[in-house]
Amino acid sequence: MNEELKKTLKDNSLEYYNNGLEAENKGDYNTSVTLFFKAIGSLTDFYMSKTLGINSGACSGFLSTQDLRLLSHELKQGVYANSKS
Repeated sequence: MNEELKKTLKDNSLEYYNNGLEAENKGDYNTSVTLFFKAIGSLTDFYMSKTLGINSGACSGFLSTQDLRLLSHELKQGVYANSKS
């Protein structure tokens, strides 16, 4: 994983989370939820970059068709493979 991307995603996640806590403490609950959601999104980008080598989410907010296929395959192999339908 590119060190600059890793730092950016980590910094973004912490910023969203900390600002979400501040908003929650002020009673700005809609803002707080939005910021916590953005922190989760940033952490998801970090996870996908680190484990799957998918880097497009952090830069553009969109995944390529190839990235989506890779993600779908990985989810089927991991998460969904152990579930009982």
